[in-house]
Amino acid sequence: MLLKTQLNLQKCALFFLICSFPYFAIRLSPLHLSLVHLAIGFCVLVSVVTLIFQKPKIQITLFDKSIMIFLIVQCSYFIFHSADQGFMVLLKSSAYFFSYLAIRVCCAPLKKKDLHSIILVSSISGIILFAVTSILGALFFAPSKENYSLDYSGITLTTYRSISNLFSSNHELQTYELLRSTVVEGFVFYFIILLAWRPRQKILKKTIQAASLLCILCMFSRRAILVTVLSAFFYAREKIRENPIRISGYFAALIIVVSLFVFRFSLNTHVADVNIDARLEQMKFVSSSSWLFGNGLGTKLAIDSVGGTEKYIHNFIFSNFFMMGLFGLLTSLFILLIVLKEYTINTFKKNHFTMTSLLVLPLISMMVSSTSEGIFSPVSWTALAVYFSYLQGQTNSRAQC
Repeated sequence: MLLKTQLNLQKCALFFLICSFPYFAIRLSPLHLSLVHLAIGFCVLVSVVTLIFQKPKIQITLFDKSIMIFLIVQCSYFIFHSADQGFMVLLKSSAYFFSYLAIRVCCAPLKKKDLHSIILVSSISGIILFAVTSILGALFFAPSKENYSLDYSGITLTTYRSISNLFSSNHELQTYELLRSTVVEGFVFYFIILLAWRPRQKILKKTIQAASLLCILCMFSRRAILVTVLSAFFYAREKIRENPIRISGYFAALIIVVSLFVFRFSLNTHVADVNIDARLEQMKFVSSSSWLFGNGLGTKLAIDSVGGTEKYIHNFIFSNFFMMGLFGLLTSLFILLIVLKEYTINTFKKNHFTMTSLLVLPLISMMVSSTSEGIFSPVSWTALAVYFSYLQGQTNSRAQC
């Protein structure tokens, strides 16, 4: 009975975490924490209980070792060569890595079939819950007609402000608080999981998939669109022999929808980041004089084009090269190559399609996201934890009823 209770706790922790992905931007008073942070905290508590009572065997992977080496390098730079934000960078990186380990501990006692099922149910529930909260937010906190428009501000920001008002009416969500790059990863996570879903009612699958795709498009994120098309392509490649006409039509319809969307909003400023080139150019200029030891952990770039606003470089490799020099470059490249190897080999061998497809999230995140705060986003950390737990066969270590 105790073991069953613990297994239910582990499933609940994963369910809560995955369902909370779209609400990363929603902060709860008075601690100003998001639902994702609360879900991570619950996973940590459940992992402690699991370690005490079940003692699952968790194999340390090469990826885990690479992250540990990277954290050691970060810690050294924090001690000897750090900027004002160095402590926060180190703290977030360490905290998210330990949360990743906690998720792996929660996954360890579950059978592979149970792990896949809880992730699928959580993804479906996450989409439905977001749809419900969006409708409730629109009903109770409907903005004026002037605020409605077919762009980022009129769709995405308005929707999240109404949802935020459901949880806290004392604060209006600002554009910089939306954290669009992290939130959209949650919807892509749902879309990837739903690709392999085979319910008896095909209409239900198509409806929920369409809802997840709509959420992705309405976030106006190039990264999300790229990941969605890439995942759909490999899905079509794997399933094309089963039903060539249907699969080809499915992929063609997706391409048409995405193309029309990109064409319609090609001039929208939130589909393109005009500051990325400026950051990279300034990074090259500054790093030319400090390529060996970097400019200090937590150092930001002062972008003249936006009034001297300081921002991190939106690239995992370049960001760490800028902050930690050659050591940051080598350690971050090592992490990238490990994840890329796992994704490439298993994709072309057609192994574990759904779980392998999740790796595209941290891969794309390293290419175009501001990963200085936490290495990866909580969604990418979850994808990595689920992948390694599923792949290594750890999920049935001590599941005895």
